[in-house]
Amino acid sequence: MLTRFLPFTAVFLLAIQCHAINYYLSASTGNDTYTYLQAQSKTTPWKTIAALNTNFSRMKPGDSILFKCGETFTGSISITKSGIAGSPIVISSWGIGARPIITGLVSTGAWVSMGGGIYSATCPSAGTTVNMVTLNGVSQA
Repeated sequence: MLTRFLPFTAVFLLAIQCHAINYYLSASTGNDTYTYLQAQSKTTPWKTIAALNTNFSRMKPGDSILFKCGETFTGSISITKSGIAGSPIVISSWGIGARPIITGLVSTGAWVSMGGGIYSATCPSAGTTVNMVTLNGVSQA
């Protein structure tokens, strides 16, 4: 019985590997209006993690999500699926240069003095909850 199962398992895993798809992201040349089919090409990558999150349900075992080297991507990846043993969904990089940066930190608009040493700035991309504020890379109260 086991000898019948092993060839089937090998063929099944090979079939999954053959259909693995790369999805590309580039903060500099990407466009979030590209479809999931277009994002399978380095010439038409998605721009943001938001586009990735919208399409994450399409990921299959063996697929790769590739962020362009030397670029910074803002946001949180919402991982809603995984691969299978021996065929994970891979998050990695493509291109040449420094490893891509994925950060939850976003920049604010211009700071405005409210008086008494209190300042305010708009930051719509931060959402409704702000967990940390940094000034020149140093955490602030």
